[in-house]
Amino acid sequence: MGNTDAITHIGLPDLIRLQADARALKLPSARPVRTRQAGLQRSPQRGRGMAFAEVRLYQPGDDIRSIDWRVTARRQEPHTKLYEEERERPVLLLCDLGPSLFFASTGAFKQVRCAQIASILAWLALWSGDQVGGIVFNGETLRVLRPARRKKSVLRLLDTLDELQRTDNRAPEQNEPSGQSRLDMALTEARRVAHTGSRIFVISDF
Repeated sequence: MGNTDAITHIGLPDLIRLQADARALKLPSARPVRTRQAGLQRSPQRGRGMAFAEVRLYQPGDDIRSIDWRVTARRQEPHTKLYEEERERPVLLLCDLGPSLFFASTGAFKQVRCAQIASILAWLALWSGDQVGGIVFNGETLRVLRPARRKKSVLRLLDTLDELQRTDNRAPEQNEPSGQSRLDMALTEARRVAHTGSRIFVISDF
């Protein structure tokens, strides 16, 4: 049985206040990656300016100043140059708020802990200069928030975490997707949304 005194929901104001706790932490380092835009993550590449990495097809959101016009003319499709110097590292948070997380032994329900962890990771990523996005899902709904490097994108994620926490502990109906299938759907969406170099955190009881 769960503890009836446990916190069953955490609202947007409390999720915003967690940025104070996040200031004492930092995201673990990761190996250098190639991404589309300049940002704050440095590669170990040394030398003058930015080191050329590769040319690939232009994607929405690419800086048009990085278009390789020679390759574009030769292949008749717009191509973009990628570099190895400073760049953004999109962070995607998969947050499970399904029925199995509406449970606790002490302190707070699992869905509250999930929202707290996601909030702290989102603030950390924003302060590191990374893009922040998320896929938040419960027993009925799945929301996709594409990564962006704006405080507004973090607040939108926290607002979604607030909204999709369950307000009751009923079991899913017969025709509702199971928690596992919802997680599968979220992972499928992550493959669609994330691009090379993204860091993906899965917060779930699996």
